[in-house]
Amino acid sequence: MKNAATYILLSIVVVLLLFLGGYPEQTRRIARAIARAEGWYVSGSLAQINLNPGNLTKTNGNFHVFASESDGWKALYEYVERMLSGSGLYPSGSTIWEASRIYTATEQDYWAANVAADLGVSVNTRLEDV
Repeated sequence: MKNAATYILLSIVVVLLLFLGGYPEQTRRIARAIARAEGWYVSGSLAQINLNPGNLTKTNGNFHVFASESDGWKALYEYVERMLSGSGLYPSGSTIWEASRIYTATEQDYWAANVAADLGVSVNTRLEDV
C-alpha cells in the first residue's frame, strides 16, 4: 500500500511539473548546453533572431522561427525530453557523440565537444547519465 501511495504522489508531482511548464534539471541542463553550442548566447546569432535556442529545424530543413523566447525554450525542452526517452530518432542509451550525428548535419564533433564541455562530461557520456 505504501508503494502505491508513493507512486501516486510521484505521478501527481510529475504531472504538475509538466503542466506548470517545469522540466527536470537534467532536461534543462542538456537544453542549456545545446543552446550554447547552437549560439544562443551570442548576440545577434541566428538562434536569437529566430527565438530558437536549439536552432531546431522543420522537416524541410528550415529553422523554426518562434513567436517568443519562451516558446523556443519550450520546444527545445520537449525535444530534449524526447531525446532522453529514447523515442523518435534517438535510441535509448545514446551518447552525446551519437546524438550529435542526429542533431546537426555540420561540425558534429565540434558540437558534441561543446555540449559535453558545457555539461562537464565526455562526449561518450550517455544522455541519460548527464
